[in-house]
Amino acid sequence: MKNENIKLMIATMIVDGQLYIGEFDYIDLMKEILEVDDKVYTELFKEAEEIIACGYDESEHYDVVLNWSQPALDTLLVLNDPAINSVTIANMVLVAYADKEIQDIEIDFIEYCALFLNVPVPKLRKEQ
Repeated sequence: MKNENIKLMIATMIVDGQLYIGEFDYIDLMKEILEVDDKVYTELFKEAEEIIACGYDESEHYDVVLNWSQPALDTLLVLNDPAINSVTIANMVLVAYADKEIQDIEIDFIEYCALFLNVPVPKLRKEQ
């Protein structure tokens, strides 16, 4: 569960194709709180950096990040724990807001994950 939570937080950070220090700092803090193994954490970040380095356009990038994240989502779905799933989504929202601005692509990703995990979808879009 903790590795899946961290992976989805990292996915939220990279889905917009940017790496912001505030997002990284929050994930790093959560890594310590959740006691994620350093080796696992390093490998997840290595994979994330490889995705960023590929230079996909926005729609391709979203699909690549979603595919990379899917095993974590599948694991959480099988666990079928609404509390864990809700906390995971909340952590994703905090990562997205860590740079003080949430991007539409981050909202799309969080909404997809919430729907997939059968938890309430956070209202993140500004009223138009």
